[in-house]
Amino acid sequence: MNEKIFSYINKAEEYYKKGDLKKALKYISLSAKYARYDGIDSVILEEITDRKKKIMEKMFIPLPKFFNNIYIWFIGLIFSIILIYFSLISYFPLSDIFFLFSIILLLATTHPFSHYLIASISRIKIIGVCLGGPLKLQPTLIVDYSTYFSSEKINRVIFHLIGPLSTIITSMALM
Repeated sequence: MNEKIFSYINKAEEYYKKGDLKKALKYISLSAKYARYDGIDSVILEEITDRKKKIMEKMFIPLPKFFNNIYIWFIGLIFSIILIYFSLISYFPLSDIFFLFSIILLLATTHPFSHYLIASISRIKIIGVCLGGPLKLQPTLIVDYSTYFSSEKINRVIFHLIGPLSTIITSMALM
């Protein structure tokens, strides 16, 4: 199994050098998947984590380390709720645009905050945040595979589900 993992790591590196970041990300993710099943040591998981971070930071827009903190996302969440409140109780020429901005800010902070909350409960370490991903504006979190794979499977499932679920619930609450 180690050979398969290292072949995926090498393929990821080849595609990274060619500039095909999508395929590089695919292969480094496959190497992590097989490393999980193989019970491979943490040194190799750290190497896979570092390579994935390198690919994602080149593929997406890396946010400063300042954003790699649950408290920042919580403050953003509270700030966006306050902005929504003030945009609803007052009227000024650009209040509709202000309201739309505050809704987008609420949705953009709810998603990563919920991931961070579950990660901190599950002891999953988040090592970076990028702006990008499938929806282009959403923050994408980079996890440390050593802590990710050492957490319970149910915690990993909840970690992945909580972001979209919180976004859906927030959207429905705003209707």
